[in-house]
Order: sequence, then C-alpha cells, then structure tokens
Amino acid sequence: MLMKHASFWKQTVAVLLALVLSVGLLTPALAVGSDTEATEDDTHGITFEKVDNDSVDFELPIKNQAVTDEETPQYADTDTVRVSIVLKDASTLEKGFTSEDISDANRSAVKYRQKLESEQQKLARVISKKALGGEPLDLTLAANIISANVEYGQIEQIEQIAGVEEVLIETQYEACVVDQTEATDPNMSTSSKMIGSTAAWAAGYTGTGSKIAIVDTGADVDHPSLDPYAYTYAVKDSGITPMDVSDIAAKLEQLNVYKRAVEANKTLSASDLYVNAKIPFGYNY
Repeated sequence: MLMKHASFWKQTVAVLLALVLSVGLLTPALAVGSDTEATEDDTHGITFEKVDNDSVDFELPIKNQAVTDEETPQYADTDTVRVSIVLKDASTLEKGFTSEDISDANRSAVKYRQKLESEQQKLARVISKKALGGEPLDLTLAANIISANVEYGQIEQIEQIAGVEEVLIETQYEACVVDQTEATDPNMSTSSKMIGSTAAWAAGYTGTGSKIAIVDTGADVDHPSLDPYAYTYAVKDSGITPMDVSDIAAKLEQLNVYKRAVEANKTLSASDLYVNAKIPFGYNY
C-alpha cells in the first residue's frame, strides 16, 4: 500500500511540473503568433517586436579569425618591372587578317601592320614624355603590345594615356635548381614543368613539323635536341621540307630585324640569320 501511495505522488508531481512548463511557454508563443505588439501587462514585463528577417544585419562569429594587415606590395615604386602595354587598336590578326596574309605580304595586311607600327612608335614617344620623364622605352614590338621596362610607380601614369588599354606586369620565372653540380641551369627536370611541355606531350602534341618562335637569352646549338642532322633524318619520310636560306631570303625585307639593320646603315643577309635546319632563323637583338 505504501508503494502505491509513493507512486501516486510521483505521478502527481510530474503532471504539475508539465503544467508549469506548458504555461511558461504559452505566453511567448502567443506573442510571436500575434501581428500586434504585446503590452507589458500581457507579457509580465517582457516586450516583443515583430521584424522582417531580410532587414536583420546578422553575422555569424568566425572562430580563430586571423586579423591581418593590408597585403604588402610586391614591388616598390622605383623597382624596374617588365610590362606589356596593351594598346586599344586591334592587332593584325584581330582585325581579321590571317597569318598567311601576313606571310604572303597581302597589301591590306601590310598596310594595316605599318599603321599599327607607326601608332606604336608614336605612343612609345608619348609614354616616354608623359610618364617616364623623357626616358626612352626599352621596347619590343609584338602584336599590338609594347613590351617595355618601366618603374612600377609609373604604371598608373601609363594607363591614363590615350590609346593605352591596360598595362600588365609580365610574369617572371625563377627556375628551381635540382642539382647544384650541373654546369647548366635550369636543368630539364624543372624547365619542362615551367613551360608546361609535359602536359602538351601527354595530350598527344609532339610538335613535329611545326615552326615556332622562341624569344630567349640564347640557344645551345650543340645540344642534341637542336641537332639539324637528327631533325632532317626524323622528318625525311613525313613530307616535311626543312627551311633553308632561300626561305629566309624570300621574306627578308619583311622582317623587323632587316628594317632595323637598314635604319642603322648595316647590311644584313639571309645567311646571317640562318643557323641550320633545326634553327633556320636566329638573331641577337
């Protein structure tokens, strides 16, 4: 009988606690469900305000958020950088002319190229005067881009000149040297990754028969990869005819290097530019 009595009181207390909790939750639930603001008497001193969720400026805290200073500039204003000054006029190819038009000296293509070259030279002088304090640009003309050495702090001034689309800092690569004992750096274990040649080979591009232009600091003409006899042997049954001196002679007067030689009152022949079948054109600018 005593056990039944204790059980009865436990059940009674549990019911009372449930009623107390229900009443406590009832008031805020009614307030939130109402469109009108509750009064102090209705909420026992607690006031509620209905708001539009979209208007709430709420930001979650981020744990261990690092506070960093502004990023340190990579260059000082007086540092010399190599930049590509992209000009607004379309390049010859962008204008619709093909590489064959240029190679075959198509009259319209040649005329447009001459116009671009004239504009490039003119802009180079304007940039020198307005942004470089009269210092001449150390420039190389390519497409409709002026590649030049300038101070980093001068880039913003150059971008303000009429005819300039934008100024891009050219990417510079520093080779990772793997073997300090090798006589020549960088070695092929790192340089191929730098230029992405392994990706091209994996995609099936071998380059056989392609004519490419390389602007670099020099070439080791005795390197096995540049051996002209190995090259002519490799392509002898492919229908590919290696370039020779006559190919250079046929295009000599169209080459910028020839024009530079004439301006400098120097004589330049096709044989001066021809190295071998593997390197049919080579010149130290």
